[in-house]
Amino acid sequence: MNKKLRMLILNEADNAELSLANGVELATLPLSNLQRYSNSHSFRSTTLSNLVIAGNLADIQLLTALVLWRHNLSNAATWKLELFDGPHQSGERLYDSGNINVIPQITLNEWNWQTQPIIASSMDSWSTRFTQHWLKEALFAKSFRITIDDPTNPDGFIDITRLYCGHHFEPTFNFSYGHELGFGTHASSERTDAGSIFSQALPTWRVAQFELSYIDEQDRPRLMNALRHVGLHRDWFISMFPGEGGQKESEYAFACKLTELPPATASHFNRYQMNFNVEEC
Repeated sequence: MNKKLRMLILNEADNAELSLANGVELATLPLSNLQRYSNSHSFRSTTLSNLVIAGNLADIQLLTALVLWRHNLSNAATWKLELFDGPHQSGERLYDSGNINVIPQITLNEWNWQTQPIIASSMDSWSTRFTQHWLKEALFAKSFRITIDDPTNPDGFIDITRLYCGHHFEPTFNFSYGHELGFGTHASSERTDAGSIFSQALPTWRVAQFELSYIDEQDRPRLMNALRHVGLHRDWFISMFPGEGGQKESEYAFACKLTELPPATASHFNRYQMNFNVEEC
């Protein structure tokens, strides 16, 4: 699979009409929270089997990806994505993913058979779990349906914080060598008179920096339009190594915001550079 950077910037799910075709939602944590950026406001359902989320897009849209962000689905959970050319899941079914694992299992070379169960994921120790699904080809769709099954979920409920879907941007030339991936935190450390170092146990988030060094005249206007849309206030999804598999793909994929708006530097004739700095959100 092509492993070039993918940026899902325009989120069509935010303008869609969402409904529960099957399942029960908590009144205080409704399905509409999937269209609201706030990690403290998720969608919660007590339905663990055959939970069905139906989406009616505002117009016919070209789709290539769908992401379930910040959920509590277990390693045993499965889901299915269906796309339709008519409203409210009518007309021709354009796509059916079949039942697939919500959480990708750890690869064989990453599996420590002495300490890890057979069904294990690189996200098992993470505070944030998510699911990304990329279509092999772009499809024009008017509606979609997501079916989730997680009958043995230890929490006894299903939480999902954000839904992303749309047509991703993929540059003609991938980001350059020298990219960075690290962690940010508000924690600080203090040393006592006895020499001990103490710090608060505060959350961490991923921070990435990368440069697109060879932006051509086809990609430049698309990137400028995307930056004009998201600014610093909108969240979007990035996957830097889609299709890589294992922990590397998961580590380099997350919902994010720009920490600054990158200018386009004209480095050569019809060639531009942009330096991106993003933080997990």
